[in-house]
Amino acid sequence: MASGSHGGQRKNSNQLGGLNLVAADYNNDGCMDLLVLRGGWESPMRKSLLRNNCDGTFTDVTHESGLGETVTASQTAAWADVDNDGYLDLYIGNENTPSQLFRNKGDGDGSSGMTLPRSHGEPHSARL
Repeated sequence: MASGSHGGQRKNSNQLGGLNLVAADYNNDGCMDLLVLRGGWESPMRKSLLRNNCDGTFTDVTHESGLGETVTASQTAAWADVDNDGYLDLYIGNENTPSQLFRNKGDGDGSSGMTLPRSHGEPHSARL
């Protein structure tokens, strides 16, 4: 269950179930966060990044992280520290668009973000 900033349940009118769920501790707080992937079979849909509040609740940080800026058809993703800086980076394999690599900048609170290369190779800042 995703919660808002005040602990209440957040309602998302466009929220759908997911095709895949990938867990990782992207902010190094010791609690597993969740990435929900949707939009497989050529139908682009938004993904969700749910930050674990370490108290049995999650906060939807999709838009704050910048992951909501691109809507793609994807069923797969993997977390790995590709730049060896101690923070998990995110690779999303898309179906009909170029795959994406989000480089974690390590603040965990959404203020400085991740770097997302656009499909044309131009860097774009996404917070995570």
